[in-house]
Amino acid sequence: MPQDRVTRRPERREYRGGRCLVPEIGHLGWTRITRADRRLTAHIHVNAYELCYIVKGSVEWWAGQSIHEVRGGQIYLTRPGEPHGAVDALMHPSELYWVQIRPAAGARVGRLLRGCQQWRAFDAGRRVPEIFEQMLREHAERRPGGRAMVRGLLAELLVLTVRAHQEQSARAASNGGGPQQRAASAPVRAALDWMDAHWREDYRISDLARRVELSPSQFHALFLRQTGFSPAELRL
Repeated sequence: MPQDRVTRRPERREYRGGRCLVPEIGHLGWTRITRADRRLTAHIHVNAYELCYIVKGSVEWWAGQSIHEVRGGQIYLTRPGEPHGAVDALMHPSELYWVQIRPAAGARVGRLLRGCQQWRAFDAGRRVPEIFEQMLREHAERRPGGRAMVRGLLAELLVLTVRAHQEQSARAASNGGGPQQRAASAPVRAALDWMDAHWREDYRISDLARRVELSPSQFHALFLRQTGFSPAELRL
């Protein structure tokens, strides 16, 4: 399937690759699923965060070793290089937006989203679906100033996401709640961050192991255990 494409169907709108107005966005879309027969198998985004917003319905998604039910009005966040998909690869009836964001194309993106470690799914305000719809409209209409508009909307979306995550953490702290899952270890997180920032470069896994101060065998075992993929698989 070509990387640069735009698809317009009654139940799906999407833009990816060269059809996206700004390099920070790798894939932007909306879909409405009317029956539980679409498949979402295990996959990764090596160099991109993915933000999904559920408008209606609910979905059962997994990331790493955790399973989450995400309901209407919530954001779901996956991180670069993180295996994820739908439970049993089955998508339930729902309506949702998504955007894949490349931190390598904008350093502030990585700094903002790197702070969202505690919660996977969290409530978001009414403005979030409006931002997604405006970004899709700008992509469809291709008006003068569209790139600047999309960058502004994306920045607003990121700020609202970070604030929503902070509010979820504050609510959990007041109720005695804790995080949904343990974050990856420091060496694995450092390796993912480096891979994320240098995804265009050619490098050896042994060099990456040295960067995080592990032997190649130690690094491979730790990385595989915590991500479900080998470093070489994610590099591809």
